[in-house]
Amino acid sequence: MKCATCGEEHDLLEPTFRRPDAVVSLPAGERAARVKEGDDLCAIWAKADGEAHRYFVRCRLPVGLLDADGETAWGIWAEVGEADFRRIVDMWSDPNQASQPPMEAVLANRVVGYPETVGLPAKLRLTGPTTRPQLTFDRSSVHPFATECEHGVSSHRVMEWLQRR
Repeated sequence: MKCATCGEEHDLLEPTFRRPDAVVSLPAGERAARVKEGDDLCAIWAKADGEAHRYFVRCRLPVGLLDADGETAWGIWAEVGEADFRRIVDMWSDPNQASQPPMEAVLANRVVGYPETVGLPAKLRLTGPTTRPQLTFDRSSVHPFATECEHGVSSHRVMEWLQRR
């Protein structure tokens, strides 16, 4: 696609994170001992009594394109509570999972070029057994990343996202 901003041809790729920041930041030995991880779900077991286990789900955060048809999407991780994580696991292969109500979540990755995004509130919705859950932000959010995702971006902006990663 030819970019309206810079005139260059861009093959749009989707920016993605392979793991939640909390998992990546652990030393290798601790990660091996405390983390159960996969490409869709991760859990960090508590290190000490009184500390909570942490649960993560890889999601798709769709973003409309302002200068082209369709959308792009972030492959990004969300942290959810234990009860919601158990519900997600229980419903993972259920063809009716999309009928579940949305769940409270927070972003689990730092998106470069924005104020802190880890902990940014979002809603997680299951979409089907062959698709990743979808994240959305509340329309009233004033965080710049949430605002851009909600209102859409140019294909040039997507290229900037990819270069910053």
